[in-house]
Amino acid sequence: MSASDQWKNKGNTEYGKQNWGEAIKCYTKAIELDTTNNPALFTNRAAAYAGMGDFENSLADASKSVELKEDWVKGHFRKGIALVQLKRYSEAIQAFKRAQQLDPNNEDLRAKLKEAERLEVKHKPKINADGSPLTPAQLAKEEGNEFFRLGKIPEAIQAYNRALGLCKENENIEKSNIFSNRAQCYVQLYEPTKVINDCNEALQLNPMNTKAVLRRGLAYEAMDKMRLALDDFRKVLALDPSNKVAVTACSRITNALKAQGKSVQ
Repeated sequence: MSASDQWKNKGNTEYGKQNWGEAIKCYTKAIELDTTNNPALFTNRAAAYAGMGDFENSLADASKSVELKEDWVKGHFRKGIALVQLKRYSEAIQAFKRAQQLDPNNEDLRAKLKEAERLEVKHKPKINADGSPLTPAQLAKEEGNEFFRLGKIPEAIQAYNRALGLCKENENIEKSNIFSNRAQCYVQLYEPTKVINDCNEALQLNPMNTKAVLRRGLAYEAMDKMRLALDDFRKVLALDPSNKVAVTACSRITNALKAQGKSVQ
C-alpha cells in the first residue's frame, strides 16, 4: 500500500467519525504524496469540507477531481452538492445532469437534480415578462403554485385565498387565473361542486380562460352531467383545437351518450 493510500485510509477513518478537520489534513497529505492523479482524493476532501460547511473549498476540490477525470461521477455529484449550498442552482443542475448521464440509474442523483431544479424555480427573480415586479397578489399566487407542486393542497388553497384578497379591482385576468388554480386544488380533493363554482368565477372574469373551461368540464363529467361536460369540452376546442384532453374527452363522452341511446348534437 502506498503512503498516499495510507493517509487516504486515515482520512476515511476520521471522516467516519465526523472529525472533518482531521480528515481534511489526512486527505491533504494523501494528495501531496499521490503520484497517480487520483480524483477520489479530491472528492473525499470535498466531502470533508462539505461536512464542516466550507462549500467554496468543497467546490474547488470537486472541480479539480473532474479536471483529472472528466467522467468521474462523484466529482460532478460533489460539485452539484456544493453549488446548491452556494445557491448557484443553474450550475448545480448542469453538474447533476452530467453525473446522471454517467450513472443514469442512480436514484439519489435523480432526487438531487429535481431538488436543484425546484430551488432554481423558487429563487428565480419575481418579475413579470415586461420586467415589472410581481404584485402582492401575484406573489401569493406563486406561493400557492409552489405549495400545489409539492402536494400541499390545503396550504395552496390558503395562499390562493390570500391572493384573491390582495387583488385590486382591475386585476380581472389575475383573479381569473387564481380562481382557476384554486379549482385545481379542489380537483385534488375530489370536490367537483367547488371546482365548478371556482371555474364559474374565473370565467365571469375572463371568458377566454381555457383552463377554467376544461376543469369545469371534467368536474361535470365526474358528476355524470355529460351534456354540460360535452359543451365545455367543445368550448375548449373552439379556443384551442389542439387540446388533447378535450379531444379525448369529447370522443369519450360522445361514445358514452351514443351507447345510452341518447342523441349527440
